[in-house]
Amino acid sequence: MASYPRQARERATKVEEVLLRAVSKQIPFWEAARILGYSRQRLRRVLQRYRHYGFDGLLDRRRGRPAWRPGLTPVSNSPLPCVLSLLWFLRINNHRLPLTCLQTAIPRQ
Repeated sequence: MASYPRQARERATKVEEVLLRAVSKQIPFWEAARILGYSRQRLRRVLQRYRHYGFDGLLDRRRGRPAWRPGLTPVSNSPLPCVLSLLWFLRINNHRLPLTCLQTAIPRQ
């Protein structure tokens, strides 16, 4: 196990404790998901990772790296980062964007 922050190890210990209680049927599976703030499907995935990797599977794999998001690049003269950011927002919020909007937003060179 690599060196993880104390808080990450404490969180993984709590997850392990609740997970083991659910597996041993001391508490219902849905109750374990509620305690941890997970959906039942997310808890099943965590359990699968725990069975495969052990305690290390419960630790946060991101290790402090922020999630990649388009549009967070340095500002340039091109409208492309702005358009990518708009598309990312629309995709997250399940909006449909007509192709004609893209054709007018990106200038031809």
